[in-house]
Amino acid sequence: MIAARKSLSMALVTVFSLVTILAGCSSDKGNNENAASPSPTTTPAATEGGDKTDPPANEPLTFSFYVNYDWYSPKGLESDAKPLNTWLRNEKKVTIKEISANGNAAQKLGTMIASGELPDVIQMDRDTNFDKLVAEGKIVAIDEYLNNPKYPNLKKLASEKTLNLLRAKDGKLYGIPNWFGRAEDPKTSNAGWVVNKKIYKELGSPKLDTFDDMYNYLVQVKQKYPDIVPLDTANTDEGTIQVHNFIYAGMGEMRTVDMGKSAGMFALANFDKTEFTSIFQDPAYLESYQFTSKLFREKLLSQDTFSQKREQFQEKLNNGKIAVAATYDITGGADVANQKLQAADPDAGYTFIPYPVKSGVDVNKISPTASGSMGWNFNSITTSAKNPEQIFAFFDWLLSPEGTTAAQFGPPGLYWTPDDKGFPIFNDKYKNATKEQKDNDGIGSFYFNLQGSPVWGDLDKDVMAKEGTPKTWNTEANEFYGKYVKIDGDQFNQVKNFPKSSPEDMANQQIKLIMEKAAAKMVFAKNDAEVEKAMKDAEKQVSAAGYDKLLAYMNKVWQANVAQMNSK
Repeated sequence: MIAARKSLSMALVTVFSLVTILAGCSSDKGNNENAASPSPTTTPAATEGGDKTDPPANEPLTFSFYVNYDWYSPKGLESDAKPLNTWLRNEKKVTIKEISANGNAAQKLGTMIASGELPDVIQMDRDTNFDKLVAEGKIVAIDEYLNNPKYPNLKKLASEKTLNLLRAKDGKLYGIPNWFGRAEDPKTSNAGWVVNKKIYKELGSPKLDTFDDMYNYLVQVKQKYPDIVPLDTANTDEGTIQVHNFIYAGMGEMRTVDMGKSAGMFALANFDKTEFTSIFQDPAYLESYQFTSKLFREKLLSQDTFSQKREQFQEKLNNGKIAVAATYDITGGADVANQKLQAADPDAGYTFIPYPVKSGVDVNKISPTASGSMGWNFNSITTSAKNPEQIFAFFDWLLSPEGTTAAQFGPPGLYWTPDDKGFPIFNDKYKNATKEQKDNDGIGSFYFNLQGSPVWGDLDKDVMAKEGTPKTWNTEANEFYGKYVKIDGDQFNQVKNFPKSSPEDMANQQIKLIMEKAAAKMVFAKNDAEVEKAMKDAEKQVSAAGYDKLLAYMNKVWQANVAQMNSK
């Protein structure tokens, strides 16, 4: 049984994230590379997800690890209570020192750059800060290590086309992609809508196909369950509430959530012409804000949606106090809530539903999120590292089946031994351990989530096949939302990486501030007319700030990316 194990949730986005993820991560989510892989106790044989990695030099390795995000910091990597940490120090001679952004990543990174005291490894977006570090010679190029047969996993897992898209202007690779994918793998997404199962059943399990259906359902919830939040959506994404992005995605075909927010593309993409045009010329953008505002002023949408933190949203989810939730990484959040709620009541919890859409829109032609092979962000080794090759080797080992399994299930020998592929064969201790014991040992907790790759999915499938268990809820949800992913996010690589202090960069910073204020005005508006006025005012301000410069730059980069992707 692996019921106690949290399922492996795969982020992609790109961001681009686009998260996003493209997205899905931009506001709530953030790794590094270069090292000699720690010598595994058992060297895994080649598999579809990873190859055998030669043991590294026995020379001890200590490196500092910083994640450049406000909302996420490494936690638990130095804890003596976690068996994996002890095993790495004793057996692999690897010690990791955590550095936290303390909720202010921009200031923290700026201070480190100014002082010249960079961490050994930085996990960060491939943004202008990253470009600046590369230009200043602060990041180590990993091409030499990538081509060393001693470290085969990254080169085996990431296609040549993916690696080429990730290269800097000088043609070199300055990081290991985190949560990258394989083009041949099925699309997955962790962003979408879920409903409280008990409330949904008690209200007759009505259809929720359209926004009209959803509105009527939320009204029913408000009337019959005064202590329940009808619709909630976690924290904001640089001023944009997340559910608005999903509403925008359902207002028309091929509107990704990243296009409608100022922190993302903030443009309407014409895929036939490979051209971005003004988001304000898209009627769906106004309609999405008008509907969001209506939900807010009628108290159908959480009234603290602009102020709450992700942890507060998760607490409500864990207690079953939300009827409908829509957010990035809802599959992970709802999975955690399900485990807690169903421990007391098997019928409780949340279930995923199709994206609601505007009446007349074909749900099979929407693409709320994009997906690509380039991954979410980079794990980059800085020139502060004393032994960059040894660090690369360590991260390459994390990309192997054994390294991935250790990150999820602890060191080999504790709860498992490797099979001929490096994946786990669970022992009696694992089968008999309580959930509390596994939690204390960091099993399935993702605390050691330094390096994501397709091997996490391979591991998930391997474990389910061996244990004879059905797909976990999280896996099913990720696959369900994946069917809506119809846009290749790789084409948008660095579309908004405006050169530092350039006219485009300055315009972008000003526009983000304008739209952060405008988003609040539109949501707090008293009626549709006020929403429209606020949007028109924002359009004038954005145009005056240089919106046309952004679109021109973005089009140039997008078209170059598409040309590169189509080249042989």
